[in-house]
Amino acid sequence: MKKLIIFLITMALSGHAFANNFGFSNLSQEDVDGIFEEFSATFTHSTVTGAKSKSKIFGFEAGIVAGVTRSDLVKDIVARSMPANSDEINYLPFASLYALVSLPFGITAEANYMPEIDVQDVEFNHLSLAGKIELTYFFELPVELAIRGMLINTSASITQSSQAKGGYTGTVDYKQTQLGLQAIVGKSFGIIEPYASIGFVSSNGELEAQGSGTIFNFTAFDQVDASASGLQLAAGLQVNLLLVKLGAEYVNAYGA
Repeated sequence: MKKLIIFLITMALSGHAFANNFGFSNLSQEDVDGIFEEFSATFTHSTVTGAKSKSKIFGFEAGIVAGVTRSDLVKDIVARSMPANSDEINYLPFASLYALVSLPFGITAEANYMPEIDVQDVEFNHLSLAGKIELTYFFELPVELAIRGMLINTSASITQSSQAKGGYTGTVDYKQTQLGLQAIVGKSFGIIEPYASIGFVSSNGELEAQGSGTIFNFTAFDQVDASASGLQLAAGLQVNLLLVKLGAEYVNAYGA
């Protein structure tokens, strides 16, 4: 399974050369905020599921969720640092295992997990936990309603060579913790279940440069704290085919 996650991320990275001459340099506080927002948006919690519980007594589901975040800010920031004719960073990829367990009283426990992997000199590690309660378990409505709370921890380490402008050689470490709360509405039409959600997410963490020199232009320190918060909007569709579920979801978080 871990090999499959690596394959999915490698496929997303191919054509975008995440680590091919990848680099940061001369970062302002605004640049750090932009990097932090798009990385935080990439690592939000999702199991591509709606408001409805899998079962009123006990239900279990496990699989893989994967996707990409459009990286407008990171692309521009990296482009300033890289040699001419370097590949653009158009997307930030993500993939993880997920599992959820439905319990009585409309309660569902969820988890995303990505073991530490190393792809093209970029290391990832991710764990997010969530709890969901289906409000319409207790009363009937034409649609299903639920509330989900989330706790997310992510780290990434990018190896950077001196080919980048500024000559910095070393690693750039990213760490973040997120908290989130969502309201979800959905409607089951047999095997098809569309849903939408609105919520609030808040992320705190740091960027740290470990190597020769620094990548920041506004501080003498090698570590910079950062935070971001804002609305999270999502819309998705899941198709339940007996023992298999397929789903697609669009998310907008931190403006990405």
